[in-house]
Amino acid sequence: MQIIFVCQSIPKTIIQWLVNIQTRELIAKGKGDVQKAKQYRATIEIIENTLGEIIESEVKFDLEEDPLGVKIKVDGQTLNFDQLPDGLKSMVSWMGDLLMRMDRLKWVNNLPVLERNFILLLDEIEVHLHPAWQRKILPVVQKLFKNAQIFISTHSPFVAGSVDGAWVHRFVKKDGYSVLAGEAILSEDAKSYDYILEEIFGIKERFGVEVERKLAEFQQLKKEILKGTEAVDVSYFRKLAGELAVQSVELESIIGMELRQLKRLTNQDFSLTEA
Repeated sequence: MQIIFVCQSIPKTIIQWLVNIQTRELIAKGKGDVQKAKQYRATIEIIENTLGEIIESEVKFDLEEDPLGVKIKVDGQTLNFDQLPDGLKSMVSWMGDLLMRMDRLKWVNNLPVLERNFILLLDEIEVHLHPAWQRKILPVVQKLFKNAQIFISTHSPFVAGSVDGAWVHRFVKKDGYSVLAGEAILSEDAKSYDYILEEIFGIKERFGVEVERKLAEFQQLKKEILKGTEAVDVSYFRKLAGELAVQSVELESIIGMELRQLKRLTNQDFSLTEA
């Protein structure tokens, strides 16, 4: 079984490989070798279709005659590789690098590339990708290389929650080394991102640092009120609740629910006071 590492930048060798593939397709067509021309075209279409599925746009590679090279069309707009968004550039890079390496390997049979068994190692697959693309990248790669065993490293909850039935191994830093943090977790694409952030990444906070600080203070004051602590400054508590509630509809809903619950438990009215 082959083990394949892929790179994340676009070296000139990948661009040259794309030129060579399309040139070979044209030569095969010129010689009437339709079967070989289809094989070369299929290789290009693998990248085009995969990228198109992820970014939800039509992607095509165009062979340029003078000077000889390749440009990319995205929804009909022709771009140089240097003009591509970093996320799209990254995907073109590692997919092209992977297919180029597989194309150059000496295989023992003629099994199509997409059906081969191999181990694929991808480091931080989400680099430069918009969250919408991060959600799709792993399922698409998994579907594309259905017989590959894929190992990835990621810091993205969108990647971690994008597939069902994958083993997630968490690591933490300890004495300068990365070590496993507990048992592996089986991924479930039915889990929310809030759940994934807390369960896998250990992040319980949902808001910005300052809002989380105020929420923690609000909850602490609420506990003191429920305990009947006389020293609680109720006017400050109302003011803090008001400051939080006006920041967003979501916070207004959370604070409103907390105050209604507090009123039921204490029979006291905690009307909101804006800052």
